[in-house]
Amino acid sequence: MSEKKFDFSRAGLTPDIADINKPNESGYDQPLVSEQADKLYDEMYKDDLTGAYNSKFLKKRIKEFNFDKEGPLCVAFIDANNLKQVNDNFGHYEGNELLKNVVNIISNSIRISKGDQIFRVGGDEFVVLLSKLNISEDNTQDKITEVIKEKINNDKDIFNNENPGINVDFAMGFSFVDDKNENLEEAIKIADEKMYQNKVETKQPTNLLDLIDGDGI
Repeated sequence: MSEKKFDFSRAGLTPDIADINKPNESGYDQPLVSEQADKLYDEMYKDDLTGAYNSKFLKKRIKEFNFDKEGPLCVAFIDANNLKQVNDNFGHYEGNELLKNVVNIISNSIRISKGDQIFRVGGDEFVVLLSKLNISEDNTQDKITEVIKEKINNDKDIFNNENPGINVDFAMGFSFVDDKNENLEEAIKIADEKMYQNKVETKQPTNLLDLIDGDGI
């Protein structure tokens, strides 16, 4: 019997890489706009598979971060659960398609046109920087965090509904840089730690393995 393939593009979520992370309104400098410069820029700073920015560009952003232009800022560290199971059971092509859709789910949930950015920092790990936030008594850090999580989870649910049998899920951690004396690199580490804590607290058998093994793991 041939192995069943899931078509992750059926949900209509596979991103047009050219449309993700275009030059935007954030406070840092973008390279001059020309076809040759854009190509070189993409080769240096973007992930070939997903179109998200890469770790090299994240290091550059950390070095050049300017709170006066970009703050206050929220860091989201996001881990795409179940990638290993998809790779093991459906192959790396489907795993790659899943990663592309993960980036599109996240990009649909943030303000790309306003300067928010996605970075792929590991096989299934992503850092998101959301800049120029309005933090106040009525719009607290906790409220901002909940809004971001709700938007990402809503788009995730759309994907899962369009692709039955594959339960895409995220572990997420958040931190903020809301003072010019705070460090962006340290904020990323804090968000990473919180993501890992969330992953441990919510870890459970996947629907996929339950279906294959009958009685779960």
